[in-house]
Amino acid sequence: MRYPFFDKTSEALLQLQTMILLVITYNDFKYMGERVRIMRHYELYLLEEEVARRYFGQESKLFHLFLEHSKSSIEQRILIEKQIEYISKPLPSLLVQQKLKQSFKHLVSYNVYKQTHYLEWQQPASCAELILYSNHLSLTTEGGIEAEMMFFEVLRKVDPCFFAVNLEGHRFGWLNPIKQVKLL
Repeated sequence: MRYPFFDKTSEALLQLQTMILLVITYNDFKYMGERVRIMRHYELYLLEEEVARRYFGQESKLFHLFLEHSKSSIEQRILIEKQIEYISKPLPSLLVQQKLKQSFKHLVSYNVYKQTHYLEWQQPASCAELILYSNHLSLTTEGGIEAEMMFFEVLRKVDPCFFAVNLEGHRFGWLNPIKQVKLL
């Protein structure tokens, strides 16, 4: 069915928007001949092992908890923060710092200042900044996924219960999935 207000120009615009949305799903794309880099942001929480086992395969429930936290009022946020605190383990900051420094000390493109770690990868262009807080990690990346994957690789070796949440992209998951053992 064709709508009278939907002319060829609108159809072309719709096709262009669809193409742009498809291109945005990749990390880098070109807009009018210029390379544009997409930025991603992750919050990483170290969850209790029992929570990780219980919610393996039901990660969307955890994601919605963090999503509600970001969208809630101040009163609700305090309650949700207590829930997140209850299911989270304290971050072993010293161990994380040591593992990151040990893993990247040979890279010229790795820098660290206090609780902030910065990693840049040239080909393809990729950079990531990891900030350690007392109860979670914050990872901001730009360009390709190489730098963020390098950070993820180190963190998953520190503890298998890291859960990453990208609220803007509605992406979430374990850095190192815990396999459930089914008992007969």
